[in-house]
Amino acid sequence: NLALTPVGLIIAVRDMADTTIAGAFGFLPRAVANTHAGRMWAMRVALAALLLGAVAMRGRARARAALVCAVSGAILFVIATMSHAVDHGATAVALYFVHELAAGTWAGALLAVYIVVTVVDAGPDWLSAVTPRLSRVAGWSVAVLAATGAYTAAVVSHLELGNLKRSDYCPALGLKRAIAAPSLLFRRSHRP
Repeated sequence: NLALTPVGLIIAVRDMADTTIAGAFGFLPRAVANTHAGRMWAMRVALAALLLGAVAMRGRARARAALVCAVSGAILFVIATMSHAVDHGATAVALYFVHELAAGTWAGALLAVYIVVTVVDAGPDWLSAVTPRLSRVAGWSVAVLAATGAYTAAVVSHLELGNLKRSDYCPALGLKRAIAAPSLLFRRSHRP
């Protein structure tokens, strides 16, 4: 995050100034001082540095985890304020933020389980114990993603399917469905 966020800032300034990557550096101070996107990108850089500090901090694991979650949430909120949702008002931004939180929670839970199973070499007993929790997280995440995604589709299309098909959102929606659909096919066959 810390490595890629400054790159994103430079690319955003390049696009705003319609210049080259090298030329973007000259516009950087003005873009950060005078544009919403520039200020939000600068905030993302600062939050990315704070996130690295939170991950590296020593001390109680719960406090560190809480700080990592809070800073990650702040990053997602800043991203939401820079998204396409801004064109549709505060409700759209808030729901986009909730959408990001649900996606991040689901992906983070899957990644954490994968790391514990493959790197730490947790056994089948651990996996059996954590699977019900992971299933609940996935279920709630998918429900929130579907609801907030439906709202976004409705806002983008103005409740007209033809508008949705012609929008830039349609290919993204298709990709999201293609990624999520296979995971929804798996169901637990028994309850402990």
